Amino acid sequence: MNTFLQTCVSFNLFLCVVNLLPVMPLDGATCIRALSSDRLWNEFQQIQPCLYVIGAGLLLTGLLNQYMVWATHGLLNVLLGGVIYG
Repeated sequence: MNTFLQTCVSFNLFLCVVNLLPVMPLDGATCIRALSSDRLWNEFQQIQPCLYVIGAGLLLTGLLNQYMVWATHGLLNVLLGGVIYG
């Protein structure tokens, strides 16, 4: 049962990390919009097509996967540390 719960939490954290990528249909771009000025947002929109190409390149080389696993494990350790030691 513990392994199942840890797998479910890990999967949900992974989806959270994916959702925060700064690509337009995901929430990462919405966060950038909320935290930046209009000038910076316009510049971000101009480089948006390049982010798709960079993201595809990172995905094909495996670097994006390494980042996603690192971020997911980091969040899992923070959450479990707070549950166990908090």
